Amino acid sequence: MRISRVEVAGGDWLLYLGARVSRSSKPVEGMIGEATPKRMELLFRKLLVWGHLSVFEHSLIRVWIEDDPEEVKSRLFHWKFVELSEDEGLLSMNPRVAVEMIERGDPEVRELAKRVLLHFPILSRAVGLSSEGGGPGVGFRVELSSEEVEDIWVHMLLSSPWPDPRHGFHAFLVEGISRVCSHQLVRHRALSFTQQSQRVSQVSGYYLPGHLDAELRRRMEREVERSLKTYYGLVDAGVEMEDARYILPQACTTRILISGRDSAWIHFIRLRAAPDAQREIRLVAQMIQRLSGMEPSVGD
Repeated sequence: MRISRVEVAGGDWLLYLGARVSRSSKPVEGMIGEATPKRMELLFRKLLVWGHLSVFEHSLIRVWIEDDPEEVKSRLFHWKFVELSEDEGLLSMNPRVAVEMIERGDPEVRELAKRVLLHFPILSRAVGLSSEGGGPGVGFRVELSSEEVEDIWVHMLLSSPWPDPRHGFHAFLVEGISRVCSHQLVRHRALSFTQQSQRVSQVSGYYLPGHLDAELRRRMEREVERSLKTYYGLVDAGVEMEDARYILPQACTTRILISGRDSAWIHFIRLRAAPDAQREIRLVAQMIQRLSGMEPSVGD
């Protein structure tokens, strides 16, 4: 396939953040600050060996193809995470599908995948491709746009809009939400998620709805704190966190990195910023909408 241009929304740094969020409690700046090319490549290699490819969904690659759109569709129609705008010869995919194309695509599809993956220098080396450049390296900085409501934080990590929302891309880190809220978030399967793991990260707080009657809230707080006290006691007694977590309440807070096409985000905002959405996820959706400027349209 003839490629005239490749453009990346995200990059190795965003893939690395996606991987680290599941195991780290450090702030974004701390995770980026420890990211050397060697460390990133080693982590990517481990993820590839383990088959944990979902992390590699946290970026978008826009590719302008000069071939006949019908031929391109016939080669790519069965691949997930690929979108094609025939009128402008633009297709977009994420690095995960490019990795999968290298493993089992036909020769032309594999060649396409190799060419686009070279725009991710560190991931390219991890999958065995020759790649120049060192990626973000030490000192790479993410320009965060953040908002907080009721101790819930939403950080916009990346904004890369496009006239056709199928090719626009945004990434957010959401912190301080309950497991109730995160369970609702991950139902939006057109988006990609990496959530902090309770197997390896000790729970440190909880969230309860701010609109509750004060006495009812105190009753809930007592029960949550009782469960947490038992949890900490089990961990101190030598019980592995992955086993002790069985008694944790859904109020326990978590952090989650979410990324995806603007078409999926617009659908999310339309549903979750609506007045009838549960209050916690509504707060998150409204912050995402304000930070990104994305607006639902009729028929999205």
